[in-house]
Amino acid sequence: MPYHNPNHFTLGQLRKGAWPPPVYVATLENGSTKRMAFWSQAGKPWDFERGRKLCQWVGKQAVVPGHVLWDGQVIPDTGEAPQKKRTPSGK
Repeated sequence: MPYHNPNHFTLGQLRKGAWPPPVYVATLENGSTKRMAFWSQAGKPWDFERGRKLCQWVGKQAVVPGHVLWDGQVIPDTGEAPQKKRTPSGK
């Protein structure tokens, strides 16, 4: 069975992403600013956590929650993970 990396997306998944791609802007511990484009599913709440983690990974430092730039809009990050929808069975 071929190895599947959960961080890689199929072409079908990429087509379901927000366009233009959102850009997460974060401030690192040393005061520098990082900007990273990230994937977020269209029509769903913004995946701020994914953007924060990418900035932290690239900067190799903790980040202060920042904001997302998307299609001329500035969307502040509250620092909370998006709420998952629950099914009627409660799973």
